[in-house]
Formats: sequence, structure tokens, C-alpha cells
Amino acid sequence: MKKFNKTIFVAVDTSDLSQAKKIIEYIKRYGLIPKFGLQFFYSKNGRKFLENYKSEFMLDIKASDIPQTISSALHSIRDLKKIKYLTVMASVGLHGLKAFKKEALKINKSVVICGVTILTSLNNKSLK
Repeated sequence: MKKFNKTIFVAVDTSDLSQAKKIIEYIKRYGLIPKFGLQFFYSKNGRKFLENYKSEFMLDIKASDIPQTISSALHSIRDLKKIKYLTVMASVGLHGLKAFKKEALKINKSVVICGVTILTSLNNKSLK
């Protein structure tokens, strides 16, 4: 049976760089991994910060588009070599997932791709 490593992510859900740095500094002492979502990534200084970030992190972009667009989007962030975990919406289908994986491995050969199936914001009514 395969043994799974226990990895804990902490959401850095802010666009304020100084607040993000405080969160990162705090969680670092516990060996936790920061998870940067779209709010931080799209912020004025977020992308630039991640270019120079020295530790592994999760980029929670939940990619969801056609295979060519997914590949092109990942190609544009290939300089973020410390990405260890990347998210993609499983609903992109098999071709989209393959395109995502192929391009993600060019960023980091040991990247872990996390498929998102259901958003936590959806309730039973939305799902029906």
C-alpha cells in the first residue's frame, strides 16, 4: 500500500504583501506550505513576489479552459520554479488535464497536480 505524506497548506488569501509576509513567516516555523490563490497572484506585487520566492508553494489557480489556453497560461508562469503544487479544475476533461500536466512538468519536474472537482462555495442547490 502506498504511504502518503501529510502536507498541510495555509491559504495566503490577501493581496496585501506585508500581510502575506507575516502569514508566511508564521507558518514557516511549523513546516507548513503557503497556498497562493488568484487574489494574491493577481495583486500588484503578488506575481513579482512569487518570482523570487525561495521555498516550495502551492499556486491555487484552478485552471479551467480549453487545452491550448491552459498550456499557454502555464507557459507564461514557467519562471516560477518553486511551484510544487498546482491546481486545475477536473472538469477540463482528459485532454485538458494532459495538456496541463505536460506544461506543468516544464515548470517543475516534481510538481504535484491537484485536481479540483467541486468548489467549496457550491451548495446542494447549486450542484443540482
